[in-house]
Amino acid sequence: MTTDVSVKLPRGTVSVKRWYPFDGSAIRATTPRAMCLHGWQDNAGSFDFLVPALQRLLPSMAFYCLDLPNHGKSSHRGYPGGILDDITDIAIVCGCLQLPPALMIGHSQGGLLAALLAAYLPQLVTHVVLLDMVWYPYYRGITIQETTEFLEKRVANGGVVIPKRYPSYDALRERYRQGLFMKELTQTQVDQLLVRGAVQDPSDGLWVFTMDPLTKHGTSNTSMDFLTRLELVRSIRAPVLYVMAKSWYGGNAKEAVQLLRYQREVAAEFRSLGQSLYAVSMDEAPHHLHMTHPDKVAAHIVKFYKELPKALSKL
Repeated sequence: MTTDVSVKLPRGTVSVKRWYPFDGSAIRATTPRAMCLHGWQDNAGSFDFLVPALQRLLPSMAFYCLDLPNHGKSSHRGYPGGILDDITDIAIVCGCLQLPPALMIGHSQGGLLAALLAAYLPQLVTHVVLLDMVWYPYYRGITIQETTEFLEKRVANGGVVIPKRYPSYDALRERYRQGLFMKELTQTQVDQLLVRGAVQDPSDGLWVFTMDPLTKHGTSNTSMDFLTRLELVRSIRAPVLYVMAKSWYGGNAKEAVQLLRYQREVAAEFRSLGQSLYAVSMDEAPHHLHMTHPDKVAAHIVKFYKELPKALSKL
């Protein structure tokens, strides 16, 4: 059973999809919790395949899947926001929902958020699961021309960003499938993301994405030099599961190799500093591995959570 909870923040509201324990028990102070953090321009629906698989193996656990601000059913900040904004909001949500220290599961950029939470606010975290996490070795960004066009439109509209509107759901979905990593998903998986990711305007019947268009032009991407990364890794005391897909970036083979190498370097840094890391490579899986291979990912998470919190494994 699931319910949507709205948590009020200083800058709007955050929508949380709460999954009750699969065994039917009520949520009590002693109920184990998991917080699930989605990737850039995704939403809480990206966990709709993984959570049921986890529930069958961890039936007493409650799961909380956030729509990060500017995404899904959460409100728009009115500005792009960045990593520290997201971490602040997640911490406020944990406090408002009175969550005990939780298993943090993050996909892509959500993995970076989970790692930073474990480093900066360790009292919120018991275990960390990083699903094909993005560490941002550099800022790819968008082109000068794209930014210029965006700013010209924003200024012309008095500072307001007007989202593009689509004549039908099928037209909107087709545009969504052109995005980075979306081609690796089935139509059913895309539709599940769009349950929270799109709405129809009742006034004219047109369709729009719920995510704030500003997310594309924001400061979410965070570069980390070697020393900063080491300091982050050194600060994490919770055991870490690091699950990597066949490639992080699906559009450019050279960048895929570079980013995969970078991921492996970060994993090596965890081990060199004595951190508890259980690393897994799922070479058969694409970036959205928790959607395309939920049962396999769930098995890795449960094995880590139950049996291998202090184990070290080579990639």
